Amino acid sequence: MADTDLFKLELTSIASDGDGYAIRGSFTNKSDKTLAYKLQDLAVNGIHCSDFSDSGIAEAGKTKTFELKADASANEAGDFKFVQIEAEVQDSDTEETLFNEVLSAYPYGEKKSTVLSTTHLFFAKRCIKMEQSKFT
Repeated sequence: MADTDLFKLELTSIASDGDGYAIRGSFTNKSDKTLAYKLQDLAVNGIHCSDFSDSGIAEAGKTKTFELKADASANEAGDFKFVQIEAEVQDSDTEETLFNEVLSAYPYGEKKSTVLSTTHLFFAKRCIKMEQSKFT
């Protein structure tokens, strides 16, 4: 999902559990700082389907695992095409935000997705929060 100088965020599995999806992954701290991360506002195929978040602290050079749960509204999204997650990463000592973006992943390839662009940002909750400049 993201590979920066500071960290790498990967999805390792997406599994349907009948009530939605369990989305698991790893956060690898590639920096020499201790990083705090928060993953929230999960969307599947553009449908916001979780108000839950996962957060943690990863020491320099360490990897942490995470799990996000998509609720039953994910089943309304049809065949799984893509997932979007808001990721925020901070320096845990200074609390300075180093990264804060909505990330998209196409587990089966972007060409297999019926969504050609995800820059429209997928659900009303986020759009209400966003600054107008994000839409240009």
